[in-house]
Amino acid sequence: MTLRLPRTVFSVIIITMISLSYVYQQVEVLRFSYMIEAKEQSISKLLDHQDHLVYNIGIKKAPSYICHTLIKGGRDLIMPEGKQYVYMVESRPAPMPRKRDLKKRPKVVRLFSFITQLREAEAEEGEQTY
Repeated sequence: MTLRLPRTVFSVIIITMISLSYVYQQVEVLRFSYMIEAKEQSISKLLDHQDHLVYNIGIKKAPSYICHTLIKGGRDLIMPEGKQYVYMVESRPAPMPRKRDLKKRPKVVRLFSFITQLREAEAEEGEQTY
């Protein structure tokens, strides 16, 4: 009889733990389903709103709407004259600064090349300031 009591207590504890884990899983499944449903509703509202905005943009880009707003505002379209054109010049990339060939220098100079590079950089900065 003394052996049966710990076995029954142990089995009741195991069954209780399994039941609690099952209930927890079901609660989490319901919580996630509500979250998914809320996100789907918000996505559908956003898609409807996007359709409405795209429709408005399509209307406002229509030539008849633009013409109507120009006439309503008292504006008139004119062709630009030669002086009113703006020409864009193609930009060229800045030339890369030349680096000295380090292989031609003696090994002793190569060891201290970082000092000369710092001095050269400082000298270039001094020349570039106006």
